[in-house]
Amino acid sequence: MWCSVRNSYMGDVPTWSDDSGSTFNFSAGLYMPGLGECSIAQTANGSLFLIARNCWAGTPKKCLTADLAMRKGPSGSHRFVYSISNNGGVTWTRPRQHPQLVTPICQGSIISHQGPADRAPCLYFAQPYSTTGMCEQQTTNRCNGSILASDDNGATFSRALRL
Repeated sequence: MWCSVRNSYMGDVPTWSDDSGSTFNFSAGLYMPGLGECSIAQTANGSLFLIARNCWAGTPKKCLTADLAMRKGPSGSHRFVYSISNNGGVTWTRPRQHPQLVTPICQGSIISHQGPADRAPCLYFAQPYSTTGMCEQQTTNRCNGSILASDDNGATFSRALRL
């Protein structure tokens, strides 16, 4: 399963194939302004967990302007939205901001993996972890690379590793 993106902040379309790519299916319900660059992983309970970069400033032009403003200096935090599908991606819950998935405005990634110490497959989320858009007087907003782990299907991310 993966996401197709029409254009920045114009919406995501979760897409999947059940026959090794001979045909494709498209989900409904997440194609909404403000979402972009999503990633999907299957949780231990079988549901699908989607994260997406987001901007709910209104129009795509306002979203892109907000992106540029965030990159110029500390102006607040940005959080990924998440949505869950319990029917293989046919439908999704209403996207909501996840309080723990902060990032300077850029794409993050999520995978499902069962490591040697994990009792079940966990969700692993990777991204630059910064709540301000700037990091320790650096001129970039892509620092503090971190991996967060969820043992409860994405409800919380209780483990973290800063790279």
